[in-house]
Amino acid sequence: MTSEQKERTPLNEALKKLTVALCEQGFAAGTETVSVTESAGRITAVPVRAALNVPHYDASAMDGITTRAELVRSASDSHPVTLSADQYTVVDTGDPVTEKHDTVVMKEYTLPGDGGTIQVTRAVPQGKNIRPTGEDIKAGEELLEAYVRITPAAVGAMIAGGVNEVSVLKRPVIGFIPTGDEIIPPGRAPAPGEITDFNSSVFAAMLREWQADVRLYPITPDKKDLLQTALAKALDECDFVLLGAGSSTGRDDYTVEIIAQTGTVLAHGLAVKPGRPTIVGYKDAKPLIGIPGYPVAGVIILREVVKPVIDLWYHGWAEPRCYCDVALAEGIKSKPHLEEFARVHFAEEDADPPLAVPHQRGSGSISEYMRSDGILRIPVGCDGYAAGDVVTIELLD
Repeated sequence: MTSEQKERTPLNEALKKLTVALCEQGFAAGTETVSVTESAGRITAVPVRAALNVPHYDASAMDGITTRAELVRSASDSHPVTLSADQYTVVDTGDPVTEKHDTVVMKEYTLPGDGGTIQVTRAVPQGKNIRPTGEDIKAGEELLEAYVRITPAAVGAMIAGGVNEVSVLKRPVIGFIPTGDEIIPPGRAPAPGEITDFNSSVFAAMLREWQADVRLYPITPDKKDLLQTALAKALDECDFVLLGAGSSTGRDDYTVEIIAQTGTVLAHGLAVKPGRPTIVGYKDAKPLIGIPGYPVAGVIILREVVKPVIDLWYHGWAEPRCYCDVALAEGIKSKPHLEEFARVHFAEEDADPPLAVPHQRGSGSISEYMRSDGILRIPVGCDGYAAGDVVTIELLD
């Protein structure tokens, strides 16, 4: 085993160390109360129960008339029953059914008569076409469990059930500090040797999809004192902090030193590809993650390191990941001492199983990742797959 292999920490080991350390420090979301109308996408902190019955009265399920079932028991097309004006009430769908009536006759089975009378051409049993009180939702019924995501449909159910406010888990505030002398803000053409910072926007969009509030800090040059100041400010304002780039072995890469001086470094370098320069650490109950500067590596580390920590914050809640079996159109080689996350795209999506092509494995091309349909996770100890092998990929969309 080479010295490089010895230095790299397996992904699962680094995550376990981090989650254990954070749990010991009391890492978890607090709660807050928000209006139900603003709650879509949030995670419930406690079970939500209805305050009202839905419907809260016996309601007509059809346009027609309400009457007594016994009055129309013999009604038929050949022998219609005539009702006087005091024996029925005209209703539209959703109108209340009064206590004196116990059935609804659809409009299609009625004919207007003389002097306010009406003829019924169909016998209708008691309770027919009536939505009873609480048919949809009963007062006290549990609408949502704790630690579930509130969907738009759930918002409607809560409002209908008389719930105006809901207790939800606070979103984590995640700070991202882009670093590097060569990094420039978006908005002007980069000169040779300069790199436009798009990682901040990509990472922020991903974090917001995962129900985090994001604070993007100004680009910080590779100066130790400036990095220390930026990290101290972010730690004061955020629940976790991500530092972009500055995590490899370049002469001005101070990130690991700064994190070690501020808190605890659990891993400097992971046995993954892409993403080997990743730093995993913490300060009190706040994760500190050094994200590789290459965009695809950064995206992978956000998915495989940062996302599980966000899930931990939310008491284990997580959107389920979707998987698919595919046949590889081409072989792919991997280093057995690394866990690799290879990107693939569908060549024949309608085949059985679908045919997928592995991408080139450079980690600097965000457009290559954008064109990917899924990720093939190649475990440690596997040196790759041959063309035609059926493997499982995680779908990106």
